[in-house]
Amino acid sequence: MFCSLREFISTFNVVQLVCKPTRTTESSQSLIDVIMTTNCSIICLCDVLSCSISDHDLVFLVMSLKTPRIKPTYITVRSYKHNSDEFCSDLALVPFHMTFFFNNFDDQVDTFNCFFQDVLDEHAPIKRIKIKSTPNPFVSQEIRHLMNTRDKWHKNALKSNDKLHWNAYKFFRQEVKCQLRLAEKAHVKSEIASSKRNTNAIWKIINRCLPNKKKQNFF
Repeated sequence: MFCSLREFISTFNVVQLVCKPTRTTESSQSLIDVIMTTNCSIICLCDVLSCSISDHDLVFLVMSLKTPRIKPTYITVRSYKHNSDEFCSDLALVPFHMTFFFNNFDDQVDTFNCFFQDVLDEHAPIKRIKIKSTPNPFVSQEIRHLMNTRDKWHKNALKSNDKLHWNAYKFFRQEVKCQLRLAEKAHVKSEIASSKRNTNAIWKIINRCLPNKKKQNFF
């Protein structure tokens, strides 16, 4: 057995990291449990931990790994910084009556879209922006407003240390949690309803919406 292990290490050019005995009895100490690697540079620590539930001790290692960098997410939006009155005045000058020069309805629609698109692109150009994180699909404007109110009361409570301010902050903090739970459940139910008879899609929905929480009963 020992020869076979040495032959395996030599054949595949691996390094055995465990140096301490992993099985200790009254009469012997043996290194039975091993950890092998082809890249020692990423190993910070390798050791043996005494374990009372078995006659084999626990071998473990600590690896130095870089956290994978998340790719940035880009979205396209229109910029509405320009004056809307100028947009309306320019739109009034567009010869939309030329759409009736065509007998085919599809040609009329295409012509209208081209005229309108030219004015829209001039006053509300499309921009590509990077977002830091994917927006939470079930957080509504009402919930965001509650979050802002909670944060304001928290700031007031920290400044004044007034009991009424702390109570108001605690109330809105609990209200935000409650609304998030309700919105989360409603969103998952809606997603599951639209993915009937697709078990893979259902599990992806639950894992995406609740990545670090205990999966609750949404049914």
